[in-house]
Order: sequence, then C-alpha cells, then structure tokens
Amino acid sequence: MSGKLRELTGNTIIFSIGTIGSKLVLFFLVPLYTNVLSTDEYGVADFVQSLSQLVVPIISIMIQDAVLRFGLSKNYNSTIVLKNAMLVSTFGMIIGLLCIPLFSLYGAISEWSIYLYFISIVNMMQNILCSYAKTINKNLVYAISGIISALVLALSNIVLLLVFKMGIEGYLLSIIISHLFSVLYIGVFTRAFKDLFDVRIEKMLLFEMMKYSIPLIVNSVSWWIVNASDRIMIEHYTSNSDLGLYTAASKIPALLSLINSVFLQAWTISVIREYENKEDPIFSSNVFKYYSLLMFIGTSIIVLILKVFMSVYVGAQFQESWRFVPLLLYGTTFYGFSLFFGAIYSAAKENVNVAVSTIIAAIINIGINLLLMRKYGVVVASVSTAISYLSISVFRIINSRRLLPIKLNYYQFAVNSIIVLMQVIMVTIGYNIYIVSVVSVLLLIIINLKNIIAIPQFLFNSVRKNK
Repeated sequence: MSGKLRELTGNTIIFSIGTIGSKLVLFFLVPLYTNVLSTDEYGVADFVQSLSQLVVPIISIMIQDAVLRFGLSKNYNSTIVLKNAMLVSTFGMIIGLLCIPLFSLYGAISEWSIYLYFISIVNMMQNILCSYAKTINKNLVYAISGIISALVLALSNIVLLLVFKMGIEGYLLSIIISHLFSVLYIGVFTRAFKDLFDVRIEKMLLFEMMKYSIPLIVNSVSWWIVNASDRIMIEHYTSNSDLGLYTAASKIPALLSLINSVFLQAWTISVIREYENKEDPIFSSNVFKYYSLLMFIGTSIIVLILKVFMSVYVGAQFQESWRFVPLLLYGTTFYGFSLFFGAIYSAAKENVNVAVSTIIAAIINIGINLLLMRKYGVVVASVSTAISYLSISVFRIINSRRLLPIKLNYYQFAVNSIIVLMQVIMVTIGYNIYIVSVVSVLLLIIINLKNIIAIPQFLFNSVRKNK
C-alpha cells in the first residue's frame, strides 16, 4: 500500500479502536439517562456539559491544536511543545478558578458551577495529552485511553445513578472521573509526566504556538454557538422538557459522527504531512470523493431506520424526539465536510480563515433561532444547525482551494446533497417515510455506482504501487 494511504488507513483503524469503542459505550448510556433522569434533569445535566465546551477553548486558548500541529512538524521537539502547552494550561486553571463566581450568576447552572469548572479542567488536560500522544506515534495509547474513559464513565454512571441515586450530581461526577482516568493513563504510558522534567520552555516556540492557537478560540466558540446555543434558546423560548427531547435527539447523529471522528483524526495527521511535503492533491481529491460518498449514503440509511430504532432506543418520555433527528443528521454530514477542509487551513497555519467561516455559521444559526424558534418551536434548532453546517462547508470547500486544490465534481456533489435533503425533509414532516427513504438510498447507489465500484479498485491500486 502506498505510504500516504497506508498511514491514513492505519491511523483510521487505530483511532477506530478507541473512538468507536468509546462512542458505542456513550451511545448505549442514553437509554440509562432517559430512563433514570427526567427530561428536565437530563436537559440541565447536558447543558452543563455543553457549557464546559465553551469554557475549555477560552481557558486553554486551544493550545492542544498547537500541540498537534507543531508536534507533528519535523522542526520542533514534541516534548518541548508539550511543556509549553502545560504552562499555558496552568494559567488556564487559575483563570477558570477565578471564573467560578461568574458561572454561579447564571441561574440554570448556579448550583453546578464547581462541577463545570472541574469538567473543563480535566477535559483541557485530556485534550492536550491526546494531541501529544498522536505527535509521538502513540496512537494506540490514545485509542485505549478513549476506551478506558468510556468504560469508567459507564461504570461510574451505573454506580452513581442507579445505586446511589445521585441524579444530576452523579451524571457530572461521572464525566469528571472518566476524563481523569484518561489523563492519568496517557500521562503514564506516553511518559509525558516524566519527560516534561527533561526539557525547558522555549519562549519563541511558545509565542508561535500561541499565535497559531489564539485565532482558534474564536473558531471553537463559534462552533459552540452553532452546537450549543440551540439549547440555550430552547430553554429560554420553550421548556426544559423540550430541551431534554432535543438533547436525546442530538445523540443520534453520534452514529454518523463515529465515521467522522475516526477518519478525520487520521486525515488531519495525513494532510499536515502532505502539505509540508508539497504533495500533489490527487490523493486528497480521491479521499474526499469516497469519503463524501460514504457520508451521504450513511446518512440516508440511518434516516431510513431512524423511527423504528428510536422507538426502542429512548424512554417513553422521549419518543417524539425522533422528529428532530433527520435534519441534525444532514447537518452532521456537512459538519464532517467542514472539518475535512478545515484540516487544510490548520496544515497551512491559516487559522484566521477557519475562524471567519465558523463565525458566519454562528451568525446564521443565532439569526434563524431568534427569528423563528418562538413561533415554530424546537424543530427550528434542527433547521438552523443544518443550514449553519451547510454554509460553513460551502465556504471552506471554495476558499481552501487556493491552499490545496482538491478536485471536486460539483454537479454530482450537489445532486447527492439534494437527494438526501429531500429525504430528511419528507421524513421530518412524516410523508411516506419508508418509501421516500428507500427510493433515496437506491437513487444514491445508482447515481454513484461507478464511484462505489471504484473504491475497492482505489485500494487495490495503492497496494500494487507499494509492491
């Protein structure tokens, strides 16, 4: 197998061990949450966790992304890169501690502000160490840490929610404990805790890392707005019960995100190395062609089985949440595309454009919710999320071509997008759900049959080139 494809495939397989294993554990915890917690409790608990995703980028200044980018470069020592990041994280811990009184001012989470702080801190440390593990080719350590974290989360949830009946407190404590175990595992098995004592801070490198990562704060906060502002507006305009339904619905796109998170981690490493070596973009073009095809077909199939699956997946109080899922799945597809092209910006160290594109999506998301949610309810959150992801994908597909000119069959890409969009709209309104979905899947297969057949040939040719 050619070197580039071999690395991409190998990393994808390794990351799948941890990501799919851990995501499946998390996925099957949802029935526990929806049967043990009320819709109000589940909505509040998930809201606290969502807020931590806003806090982490601010207190960490997204330094974990700099760890990955600079640590993978041939020009820097990865352990020195890590030590610089740890210095930044120390200041982040102090800033976060000072912000606890501010967290308490928000009524919805006032009694859970200390949990928000500790979730944010352990999550920040986990992100940094995970990036470091990738830079020193300890990908298996990273993968196993994900499984350990998920298993610890499942066990602690069972104990704290079922045995001790701790409700929201048990839910949040479980998250802290699971992240902490992951931090300890990676720190020990990458020797990070030991090796940090053997290197010194490099001020110029620290400056370059911060210059790289600071624009990503805006990007990450904008992503949070797209992902989590829906919950704030649902809680404000409707009710905590509706928030619980939407939270349950948002877990379903995790099925599609399994493909995204596994593949895109490996892709990020590959595109950084390909960009530094100034490789021809033919390989990247083929990768996106087959990746996007699998995403469209995967989304269509999930929508086909969605309603039946939801009838047994969630508790009785959450049955109606299935209607919010199709558009969220459509958005998840384009979220994956945006991350695919976003990796090109990171490789080129042009993170300002990453931030600009995400800001545009955030403005669109908030605007749609403000204009329509009061009148039309929770479904608007699904609509705004889908449109936001679509807009950011289009921006990055067009704008990133000057950095890495990936070839794209725009006509076929548009046709695939429209077929899946029509399917999710029809399913959302309940119009001939199964007939429409079967037709959509068949259309995608027929229209893309040539490329579907070409996937094995693409892999086979890569094998022959390496012989």
